[in-house]
Amino acid sequence: MLGPGSPVLTGSTLGNPPFRELVAAAAAGGFEGLSLWPVPSYQRARSEGHSDADLRALLADHGLEVSDVDARVAWVGPGDPGPPYYEEPSERELFAAAEALGARFCNVLLASRGVVSREPGGALPVEAAAEVFAGICERAALHGITPYLEFSPGSAVRDARTALAVVEASGHAGAGLLVDTWHCHHGGASFEELAALPGARVRGVQVSDVPAQRPADFARATRRGRLVLGEGVFDWTRFLRTLAAIGSPAPLTVEVLNDELAASVPPRELARRLGGILRELVARARQA
Repeated sequence: MLGPGSPVLTGSTLGNPPFRELVAAAAAGGFEGLSLWPVPSYQRARSEGHSDADLRALLADHGLEVSDVDARVAWVGPGDPGPPYYEEPSERELFAAAEALGARFCNVLLASRGVVSREPGGALPVEAAAEVFAGICERAALHGITPYLEFSPGSAVRDARTALAVVEASGHAGAGLLVDTWHCHHGGASFEELAALPGARVRGVQVSDVPAQRPADFARATRRGRLVLGEGVFDWTRFLRTLAAIGSPAPLTVEVLNDELAASVPPRELARRLGGILRELVARARQA
């Protein structure tokens, strides 16, 4: 079972290749787990004739497990235009993939026309977001899945402290937070704020590097232009030591969303490169 610091790779980092190729590449890179989008991974594999048992056997043969499925997006507040809000699967598709592949977690993003606020009288109070998140938690529990809430500049929940308030107000003790280094660097959480989080709540961690200057097209860079670990300005030693200090049980999930990189480097080669870099950064943080 994946534990603190276990290396996990998102299928999207490799450009979502066919399931068999993805699994082989992740294993070649020394990863122990996968984070998957259901449509280009699970549903594609099923449409190609693979059974659930086939997919689970393939994972087991390569010593891999599916850590989480990404992502459940839900609306908070008035003006709901109806899903999909980004390119996300339906809740039914998400939970079906998680059950079939044995994923223990699912990522949750909250969308809205405003921003959830911890301040009294805010347009979108924490309680409204917590009610939506609690409903997801209750339905996910029926499938053996634990949600964690991701904060990001483009969502309704934009910082770690607000995300924690939402999770705690939901009343679900096992629910958690997903900390993404890209979002932390761009205003979601300072290192001091990360250090103040209850470690047991930090159930998911996604890692990519960041450029020295905020990209002009920030939304596109967030989804398609993130940097390989060690090729930007992020302080990896401080980040990894902070996670260890608060006692986070989360694996380290490499999520380098970069279309050009995925298109130019074969999946197995890219997985080996990223796995090696991650191990080097972890070793360096332990020695510091």
